[in-house]
Amino acid sequence: MTDPRTPLGAMVAAGPTVLWNDSADPAELAESIGFGAVGATCNPVIALAAIRADLPRWSARIRELADEMPDASESDIGWQVVAEVSLEAAQMLEPTFAEHNGYNGRLSMQTDPRLARSKRKLVEQAVHFASLADNIIVKVPATSVGVEAIEEASYAGVAINVTVSFSAAQALATGEAIERGLRRREAEGHDTSQLGPVVTIMVGRVDDWMKEVYDREASRPSRASTWIGRAWRCSRTPTPSSSGAGCAPGCWLRPIATCSSSASSSAVTWCSRRPSRGSGRSRPAACRPNRGCTSTSIR
Repeated sequence: MTDPRTPLGAMVAAGPTVLWNDSADPAELAESIGFGAVGATCNPVIALAAIRADLPRWSARIRELADEMPDASESDIGWQVVAEVSLEAAQMLEPTFAEHNGYNGRLSMQTDPRLARSKRKLVEQAVHFASLADNIIVKVPATSVGVEAIEEASYAGVAINVTVSFSAAQALATGEAIERGLRRREAEGHDTSQLGPVVTIMVGRVDDWMKEVYDREASRPSRASTWIGRAWRCSRTPTPSSSGAGCAPGCWLRPIATCSSSASSSAVTWCSRRPSRGSGRSRPAACRPNRGCTSTSIR
């Protein structure tokens, strides 16, 4: 049960914000539940972390499964282990599940990414996972195929946790798919009061990507410095970024080659009615302006 005396426990008790633990390791989950966690998640990577934390026990269990499932592939055995790790975590969350009438206290299991192209296989695996315990919620990706699978799985009575979702458009599309599935289920007289579906917008992943973009862009020379030593030509064919500044009428400013910078440290610019014969890393002498246009330079 959640301890309201902890800061996170007080947060859960005071409002709609809740804490889900991104781990299925029993020791970590027990501590997190004490802090106020009302859910947890599992996938092959998270399951591996839990296995490594208790390697002797799980190594023995994997050997048992290999003996019990002689025709199973390594992938089949691996997913069975993921299921068993998930079920142990789900059992720890059962009191919270009962306390919140199904809207919390769930263990989130991830569908196999290799099934992402098949609506039928995603739905079949989601239904299988949901059958393992009452408090299982199933991750399905917010792809075009995933949206179709989400509606069908919701109709089949699966509590859905939308994943691989990075935008408002994905959240709206998957939320609408869930509603369609639930309405179809209700129309046939089935109960939906305890399903508690959620749409997860993965802002942490977006933040990670933005940090990479920032680091990459920050390491590049500034726009002004990249102009120094770059040769341009003027052409009659405009481009979205071109302008005729400094060129004769009918000519357009366009890059043609990388040339040595001038003594004034300004970008060398060439105007031409046809492409220059200079190419690649030509020196200025090879970047001759053609007749009929004038050359200029840009600071």
